[in-house]
Amino acid sequence: MTSDSLENENFDVLVLGTGPVEALVASELSDQGRKVLHIDRAPHYGGHHTSLTVSALLDWAASTRDRRQVPCVEIHTATTTGEPVAAEQLQQTFADLIQNDRAYAIELAPRLVRCRSKAIDTLLDAGVGDYMQFCGVDRNYTLGRDQPLQRVPESKEDVFAATWLSFVEKRKLMRLLDALGGDDEEKLADVGDSDKSFAEWLSERPFALSGRLLDAVVYAVARQGRHPLTAREGCDAVRRYIGAMGRYGRMAYLCALYGGGSEVAQAFCRLCAVSGGTYILNECPAIVSSPNGEGFDVSLRNGSAHVRSIVMDPTYAPEATASQDSNTSVARALCILDAAPLGDDSTALLTFIADGNAAVSLLYMTHATKAVPKGQSIVYAWIEGTLVDSKSLLAEAIDAIASKSDSNVCHPLLTAYFETCELVPPIESGVVYTKVSMVDADFDAIIDAAQKALSAIP
Repeated sequence: MTSDSLENENFDVLVLGTGPVEALVASELSDQGRKVLHIDRAPHYGGHHTSLTVSALLDWAASTRDRRQVPCVEIHTATTTGEPVAAEQLQQTFADLIQNDRAYAIELAPRLVRCRSKAIDTLLDAGVGDYMQFCGVDRNYTLGRDQPLQRVPESKEDVFAATWLSFVEKRKLMRLLDALGGDDEEKLADVGDSDKSFAEWLSERPFALSGRLLDAVVYAVARQGRHPLTAREGCDAVRRYIGAMGRYGRMAYLCALYGGGSEVAQAFCRLCAVSGGTYILNECPAIVSSPNGEGFDVSLRNGSAHVRSIVMDPTYAPEATASQDSNTSVARALCILDAAPLGDDSTALLTFIADGNAAVSLLYMTHATKAVPKGQSIVYAWIEGTLVDSKSLLAEAIDAIASKSDSNVCHPLLTAYFETCELVPPIESGVVYTKVSMVDADFDAIIDAAQKALSAIP
């Protein structure tokens, strides 16, 4: 239920933030019979995983974002490069897009659900199918500076039909699929003791992969980023990918309509409310330790409450600081295009492979996911690292997709670049901070983060 006022009520747990991790935690606690107070300072659900209209995106960039977590944002119009638009001119510059504002569902950190995964099991067990709709990510591509757009084979039939693979390469790929496609650990007896990277392991016999085929397996299937995967990590990633296919068709991933993180968050917030959880949006509570040392006193605009423990998104901790570890930073871009270069009803996962073994992950979405108006598309791009080091690579990756338009008239309407950093909160008794990898676009990272937070709650 929602509440506009509380009169010194007692709660077992206060949950701050309505991102998907916090929503899962609140739902589980409420289902266990605990009395939950769930608060968000924003007027909407989703936290950093919310879905935004164009005007909301511009407002976030100019004023409402947490500058510790997102230290820099650049907005461009008509081109993916050039001078960014000044914050005070954002609304005026993008007036045409704002006229169709409600037709957009823009994500800051898009995530996908593997068709066989902890995430899909959690969604099914909770019955959130009543609240959510999904479509399949029906294509997986690689492309690069010197490589055309190539579809990654996702079945034995695809392997034989792939025109960009030679007969020898097809045999090598079939050998790899046979080794990694089941649960027989004897086939991978040497992997556990190997100190080689996944790419090195694949390049040796019996697989001896090389060139574009090696890149496809390492980057597009195993999803390696800037940092090399070990042989064990790579094999496990490929097995998860192969194992995900066949449950809902030939695709390995599903994509939620209207924005995955926001929809998951709202679905589990509804479940929490059904079990008796109390919700307050657009509220910034003042919290102090209780004088008797038992729990916390919470002051609200209209009322107060007492809670025994707190679970919170680190952005709610005033003392939290950005991590100095650059390995936790993610450079991101999103670009709204005035056409749909890969098809108007298609959703695709892509990997742009650049020199120096750097790979940009991309997600292409259209009206099929209700992300943009019909005839347009949106491309998300991300890579580990800082925006200073990665912006040109992100722009190059997006431009490579835009250039695939058959009509040759595909242009960016809006491009946003930003960097997300991990926050390091203080250690405080009775407070559990949620933490989720911003690098991993798999929804299993959300499930893992929620389970870790639940195990830490007294």
